[in-house]
Amino acid sequence: MGLLANATVAIDGSKCKAVNNRDRNFTRAKVERRRAQLEESVARYLSQLDTADRQEPSEALAIKTARLKEKLAKLSDEMRRLEGFEARMMTDRLDAVADRGYFSEEAGITVTLPKPQTSANKMKGRFVKPDFRYVAQDDVYICPAGEKLLHRFTNEEHGLILRRYWANARPTCAIKNRCTASKERRITRWQHEHILEAVQRRLDEHPEKMRQRRETVEHPFGTIKAKMGATHFLMTCWHTTSRAS
Repeated sequence: MGLLANATVAIDGSKCKAVNNRDRNFTRAKVERRRAQLEESVARYLSQLDTADRQEPSEALAIKTARLKEKLAKLSDEMRRLEGFEARMMTDRLDAVADRGYFSEEAGITVTLPKPQTSANKMKGRFVKPDFRYVAQDDVYICPAGEKLLHRFTNEEHGLILRRYWANARPTCAIKNRCTASKERRITRWQHEHILEAVQRRLDEHPEKMRQRRETVEHPFGTIKAKMGATHFLMTCWHTTSRAS
């Protein structure tokens, strides 16, 4: 409606029982497939109408022509409905704030979120990946001891292109016990990890964004589930002050 100058979307997820009618569930790919089917049907009916126009008029032909025109009208309505779905899927430029785990950055959407952390090393008191500095121009990682971890090979896992880095073993490294129990510490870098680094930098520059995300999106989910009959115990914190008399 043009009422908002800039749009910020806060993203969260929750599992709720729902009814998802296939006739009302559309993605871009599904819209494109359905449009192709409709266009094929329209072309077929128009061809049949053209053939009917060249035949001798009769009552049966008039009935057939009326039915073809009725089908074309329904197809036209369906095309307009698809155009409506497509218009709803089109977005302006957005700022999106999400919790850890969302890391797709679509065109026209500026994402702010924390990088996913999957390593258990921090719990063991060891260095984690953010402790290793990546130098893009040299394509190397610098470890906390100042050693370079060089790119050794690239492979694909679960559809992701991953680059592997490690340094030559240094048994004399004074802080090796804080790094790894293996022969050498290895670092894995995703082909598009620069995206994760960019969104993490935005979060570091604007830490208030995560509070804004929680305040915007988590409360509605709680309210929806409560209205659906969730019976979780709710706590309210009361802040009290006392004053000596």
